[in-house]
Amino acid sequence: MTKGDNYDGSEKYSEIAKETIKKLKDVIFKVIDDVKAVTTEEELSYEEAMRFFVKYKNTNKAIVKGVMLRETVGGGRISFTQAFLDKNNQVICTETGDPIGRKLTVVSLDSELMKTFKNSDLVIVN
Repeated sequence: MTKGDNYDGSEKYSEIAKETIKKLKDVIFKVIDDVKAVTTEEELSYEEAMRFFVKYKNTNKAIVKGVMLRETVGGGRISFTQAFLDKNNQVICTETGDPIGRKLTVVSLDSELMKTFKNSDLVIVN
């Protein structure tokens, strides 16, 4: 997996239309809401987020890229979601329909992970 790219509406992302990004975010939030969130008091590091992608990337041949989403929740905590996408930007699920991914509630993200997100709440990881 390579370092993530955030979607900021620039020319660089012209191949991914804004409407596609909106639909992708809506679908991922809906699907991943079915995953029970794990709450931790820790800061999540960029390294830990990338380790998760590397660990699961080869578990399903349909995996083409990963996606990270962040959202501020109660108490200033961050809901951090990671999932995998296929070549059509659809969330990849197990045979039982469960999304392959995780949802964490953390106190903060480390500086490298924050830089990766910039001003976005969605990062595509190739």
